[in-house]
Amino acid sequence: MSINVHPSGLASFAKCAKQYEYAWVKRMRVPPGVAQEFGTSMHTTLIDGDQANRIRTGSYLPLESLKETFATEFDRRILETDPFDRDAIEMGGHAKARDVLQKWAFASIEEYNKNRDVLSGRAVEVPFKIPFGDGELEGRIDIDVSASAFKDLKTRDLSRPRARKVTPSAVAYSIQYAAYAAAKARIEKEPEITLSQVTLYKREKPVPLEEITVTRGPMNHEATEEYAAVVQRAIAAGIFPPVDRSSTNSWICSKRFCGFHQDPMPDGSRGCPFGSRASVSIAVKGESDE
Repeated sequence: MSINVHPSGLASFAKCAKQYEYAWVKRMRVPPGVAQEFGTSMHTTLIDGDQANRIRTGSYLPLESLKETFATEFDRRILETDPFDRDAIEMGGHAKARDVLQKWAFASIEEYNKNRDVLSGRAVEVPFKIPFGDGELEGRIDIDVSASAFKDLKTRDLSRPRARKVTPSAVAYSIQYAAYAAAKARIEKEPEITLSQVTLYKREKPVPLEEITVTRGPMNHEATEEYAAVVQRAIAAGIFPPVDRSSTNSWICSKRFCGFHQDPMPDGSRGCPFGSRASVSIAVKGESDE
């Protein structure tokens, strides 16, 4: 049986195969959070709107037009978000979250306006589907720069006390980007692919968009395809182990980061047995100084 996988799906499987099963195999859907819809709205505004217009006409859209596009898109999307989304609740509710995030978005768009070429390319939203591993790899490249380069836009929240910027190693070893790079190398017949993550940071005081660039070569592509084949075999065999909750990936097994963690689910179905039902109480006692 040929298994079709996506770059984001490969990354999801690496974090928690059980979550992959719920989202990609069983196709269970949970309402998105405000953070996800913020990112999608920004993507629609800057890439599907502004950069696509530059490619078609040779000109960028007016600054105010970008703000209007974001506001319209975000207003529509926030109505579809989880009513119990923790991010929205921490901001004082969905209405307050909408105002806060829109303010941040407008400030970020003004930062982007200082150098719109940071997201420029020859095409946007380029689809592909190729033989890969033990099946097929399917996806869509955000920004196709050249035969040997592409870019991807991400948003990240820096407003939290312990939040940190994206590191070069996180980009270099991203399974999602590795899959995109391997696909592009095969399609373009280019041995080395340069990929860039352009990050828009959410915070009260905006910061310039930051770009991290890495290059992946033939050995990297080969390793990525071998990983994809392992994942495809596991999917075909129905093997979906849960995340190790004692590992650095344990954060994903929480109600905040996994919509399948709760039990029961909003529709009454059983949630992941390794989620809330597996939670335990932990007590730590310190040693006496006496």
